Amino acid sequence: MFIGGTYISESVYAQLQLFGAAILWGAAIGLAYDGLRIARHICPPPGWLYFLEDILFWIVEALMIYRLMFKYDDGAIRSYTMIGILLGMVLYLWLFGRWLPGVMERLLDRIGYRIRKILSKIWRFFKKPVNYCSKMLKKKKKEGRMGIVGNRLK
Repeated sequence: MFIGGTYISESVYAQLQLFGAAILWGAAIGLAYDGLRIARHICPPPGWLYFLEDILFWIVEALMIYRLMFKYDDGAIRSYTMIGILLGMVLYLWLFGRWLPGVMERLLDRIGYRIRKILSKIWRFFKKPVNYCSKMLKKKKKEGRMGIVGNRLK
């Protein structure tokens, strides 16, 4: 393989690919964890569920990391792979982790606001027919079995 004016062996090139993929995977882990944090902000779970969510998240990530290592290096755990994953996570947190979650939360809040506004307009449109049907069902229920069969206890 010819890179940068010199030839390198195929195995070194494969290891460089693995290191690059590990850096990208580390950044993806940081992004996924920020997604989990945003989801927790939007819909906060009970306190005991935080622990289970974190455990499940890291189990899934460990399986995905193993899949990455198995794809590139037959499942061998290499130190440079772990360093690449950690480097990717640190780079993500340093470059995007400080501002991206706040931006995403504000964006999702605005989207949620617009959805609530649209749903309130839809509800205003259907409110009268729904209330009318509800009143009719209550009236029929008082008559006995929704008016199909008269009340025989009279």
